[in-house]
Amino acid sequence: MDDWDMIFEGETRLYQSLFPETENKYPRAFSTIEGATTLTESEVQVLKPVPRDARHVGGDHSQRAVDRPMTRSQAVVGQKIEFSFNRNARPFLRQRGIPMYALLCASAAALHRIVLGARTKVLTNVALRRIRIRFVWPHPAGYEPAAEVYEEWVPVNDRLTRLQLAMLVAQVFNRFVEQQRTSRLSNYEVFEFRLRQDAFYRVWLVRLERVESNLFIADLNYAVSDPDE
Repeated sequence: MDDWDMIFEGETRLYQSLFPETENKYPRAFSTIEGATTLTESEVQVLKPVPRDARHVGGDHSQRAVDRPMTRSQAVVGQKIEFSFNRNARPFLRQRGIPMYALLCASAAALHRIVLGARTKVLTNVALRRIRIRFVWPHPAGYEPAAEVYEEWVPVNDRLTRLQLAMLVAQVFNRFVEQQRTSRLSNYEVFEFRLRQDAFYRVWLVRLERVESNLFIADLNYAVSDPDE
């Protein structure tokens, strides 16, 4: 049994303990490492970027006085930390992100084998003990507020790797989804980005963007439908 078989075997047991048998293959396909490897190039087209409302992204430094030098913390605003499959994945899967479910539930050993730059330290520029992770999820046009904003403080250090950060983000996102299960986001009848009951199994983490010295906003892809719908 090779490394990939070991990854899939463990992930399959975990998946089967959480999901009943179903003829619909797509929740598994979009949520697990093994499932992602079965997706075709046409099927991944249902992964759509979740819009971020400009009024909620924060960190607007465009009006900073030109004669006021930036601090070391301010200098890293705009940093983007990317999350993607490594070169072992098929080309059309790269740059799409990593399934949130896998980041929450798969083992670190399994994820190290598939995440590009998993061991790279990503917070070496600024000495921080904690950061805010923010998610922005849109409401339909014309609704107020324009988006639902959720954020949490998480502990970090300058040794934190890309994979460790991604796993922290997945924990925060899981709590966000749980909080929203009975909210308006889950109850819209016709809305592409309705937070479906199985939303956690349809979201991929693409990147974190640093918009303030200690604030990172997540960019997400969301499987808005099943490919055969």
